[in-house]
Amino acid sequence: MRLPNDAYPPSLDHRQLLLVCLALFLCAFAIRTLTWQDNRLDAWKVQTSVTHRYKESARQLANGDTKTFLTDVPRLGHPPGYPIVLALIFKTAGESDTALQFLQITVDSGAVVVLFLISLELFSLSVSLVACFLAALSPQFAYFSVLLLPDSLSVFPILLAIYLVVTSRRRLSWSRLVVAGILIGVSCWLRANALLLPLFVGVAAALTTTRDKRLSAAAAVIIGAILAIAPITIKNAIVLHRFIPLSLGSGQTLLEGLADYDPKGTLNIPNTDLGLSRQEAQWYGRPDYAGQLFGEDGIERDRMRVRRGLKTIAEHPVWFASVVGRRALASTRLDPVPVLQPETPVSHRLDDGAAKIAWEKNPSELFSTGSHSPRATFTVVENGWLRIESDETNYGSQLSSESIGVVRYHDYVFKLPFKLEKQRAVVKITDSSGRNVLASTIVDVSEGLSPQDQPVTQLAIPFVSGSSAVLRVKTLGI
Repeated sequence: MRLPNDAYPPSLDHRQLLLVCLALFLCAFAIRTLTWQDNRLDAWKVQTSVTHRYKESARQLANGDTKTFLTDVPRLGHPPGYPIVLALIFKTAGESDTALQFLQITVDSGAVVVLFLISLELFSLSVSLVACFLAALSPQFAYFSVLLLPDSLSVFPILLAIYLVVTSRRRLSWSRLVVAGILIGVSCWLRANALLLPLFVGVAAALTTTRDKRLSAAAAVIIGAILAIAPITIKNAIVLHRFIPLSLGSGQTLLEGLADYDPKGTLNIPNTDLGLSRQEAQWYGRPDYAGQLFGEDGIERDRMRVRRGLKTIAEHPVWFASVVGRRALASTRLDPVPVLQPETPVSHRLDDGAAKIAWEKNPSELFSTGSHSPRATFTVVENGWLRIESDETNYGSQLSSESIGVVRYHDYVFKLPFKLEKQRAVVKITDSSGRNVLASTIVDVSEGLSPQDQPVTQLAIPFVSGSSAVLRVKTLGI
């Protein structure tokens, strides 16, 4: 079935179209810049170890150590595109997170414009404007564009590819479809998620043309993607003597995805990288396996994980079908991300020598002066520590401090020693009503350690009092 070539004729002249695209770009750029202002000090906390590996690879390239970059198996956990982008930034702007973030903000704002152009080809102007202003204002899109990860960059070339395919329905252009495939391949250099996308985009391209040209249209997209991805595949074959189209990690992702839907652990599959590598070290009597997923025998281990995952699926087909359905439903829910704060974000460093103590309590004093959940258990232990046994309600408030007087529109930092023995906890700074959150942090257990051996975390939560003259500290259980 073909899309009608003139279903929604363009309703804007070139000048009007340019002005609308500029307005969308500036709106998206402004929202992402405000998001950067709120989250720039915390962006490194998201997937810190992954970000660290990207930067290590980029330093190798920037310093001319291409041999290590090309041959180091642990680097195969991700495609090489993002380290290359980082290396170019390091060469021109130094190791600046801000330069990287504004590059991503700019590209992601451009993605909103491309989305508008795609929508305008298929729908009315009003529908296109609503959809793209929602994309420009999206907290999720804005937040991911400031993280030190390639996710937002990888979207732009895919949207450009879709735009080329959509516009090809008016007049078939083989070169345009080949370029669309190349753009999808460029996205794969950044993230491997789109590796199979050329097959589906090829089918979409075939459906937009006449029956006698469908096969060649689909082939043009696929050939373009192969041309873009082939240099990575060839490099892996020459250097490592293995067929690795892009990167490793499919086995790890498959196993951990299955484990996420096995809360009772009946499959005996860990749901974290560290748990998986430690299990393999124990199974095979190889302590050196415990350090990295793709360290010693990394390629063979990842292929073993794929076989293990496929075997698990074959043994539990009905359960796996339910997992697929649940994951499909879960994909329709938006990720919880920080939204723009109404007040100015923290502008001082935590180690600022001008800091003064505005309020001071021992942990045990929080219990005697604040409010708490009647179903939770509180015990004062040695050295003034307060032990809290959660009431097990998801996101349930366990403890809330007394009202704390502060100066409006000032930077503060809340410091608290915190030891978590199991699950996860959230510590929030709120206004006196408890409805407006000024700052929050999540505390996780350290994997592989018993509850007794969990470390004490010295929490330091910066926040701005804003218009609040009174605030509270809350702990929540997850």
